[in-house]
Amino acid sequence: ESAPATVEAPTITPAETEFWESTSVSLACTTEGASIYYTLDGTTPTNTSTLYNNPIDISETTTIKAIAYKDDDASNVATKTYTKIVPLTTMDAIFSASATKGDYWITFNNWVVSGVKNSNAYITDNAGKGLILYNSSHGFEAGNILNGTVMCALTKYNGSAEITNLTSSTEGLTVTKDGTVNTVNATIANLGGVNTGAYINLGALTYNGTEFTDETNTIKP
Repeated sequence: ESAPATVEAPTITPAETEFWESTSVSLACTTEGASIYYTLDGTTPTNTSTLYNNPIDISETTTIKAIAYKDDDASNVATKTYTKIVPLTTMDAIFSASATKGDYWITFNNWVVSGVKNSNAYITDNAGKGLILYNSSHGFEAGNILNGTVMCALTKYNGSAEITNLTSSTEGLTVTKDGTVNTVNATIANLGGVNTGAYINLGALTYNGTEFTDETNTIKP
């Protein structure tokens, strides 16, 4: 009596597992005559799961598990997770994410370089919030307008969000000139690290030689 035929595990393509809006996933098995079954909910597939016939379109982060059957013989389960890229699009989101150092996709939307000092460039969303760029070769000038979605190395430094790998020639980033920085009214009580790089009008303050006060809160220059 011959041993049961070995069923090869399915292959899952494409190899690139990150995608933007959507992606199409194909399953294949080199074992002739094998049928492929799959799940998208993280459960282990069996021959009662969805039968694969056509490429699978996904538009959210999804784990695909697939198994091949020939007669009563089953393959090992193949697993691959496809991750939808969701860029950070606001300074608040960037500031929150900076608590965990790492690489993040960030969308710059008409953000302006509010100032440059040596290796630092300060970038604002012109709505009272901003971040620090630290890179000795950044190449930015005050008034540069930034647009585009790029991968940034993000961390938190002295309470502010800081990116370190961005330059004026970073692929995917469009840099134009003559941007205007808006001044936003705020109070000392409302200030925080997320306001780094922004132009803030705090109104009438009193200076005692060490710090400014608005009669309720204080801030040191």
